[in-house]
Amino acid sequence: MILNIGCGTQTFGDVKCDIYPSEAADIICDALHLPFRSECFDVVYSKTVFEHLNNPLNALTEQKRVLRRGGQIIVITDNSGYWRFYMFPNGNHLAYQTRQYDKHYGLYTPLHLQNFFSDLQLNVESIRFIKFGTPKIDIVVQMMAKIMKRLNLIEYPCIEAVATKPN
Repeated sequence: MILNIGCGTQTFGDVKCDIYPSEAADIICDALHLPFRSECFDVVYSKTVFEHLNNPLNALTEQKRVLRRGGQIIVITDNSGYWRFYMFPNGNHLAYQTRQYDKHYGLYTPLHLQNFFSDLQLNVESIRFIKFGTPKIDIVVQMMAKIMKRLNLIEYPCIEAVATKPN
């Protein structure tokens, strides 16, 4: 079974939860207090949620609790090295930031995610940069993106981290 935390309008997963009601959400709950018994999911998945948590280590601890031994935690979060975060520091450029309550508490690097997983004794399977959620942008920003790409500056807005719970 797959748990999707912070599903929003996503339909991925067998059980979908979010802090706000939506047509996709099966359960309304906080990521820090998941209303499930221990070790009941094969995969715990969250996409663009981690950066919105004011206590991500506690949320990962809770995810580990509901994860079966040998199961995977998959986290997709914002990349702190992504250049557009510095061009648009208020975050309004993000396509998925459309509500007033949409706050970022942190931006992360691969090393940050490695440290979170290590602190919880989770086995890191992979951490990689990915393109996700790139907003529609005007011509000036498109030109800047081409320049940044040619200068080999980070062009990936997100990081995907996958870890497994030891048997």
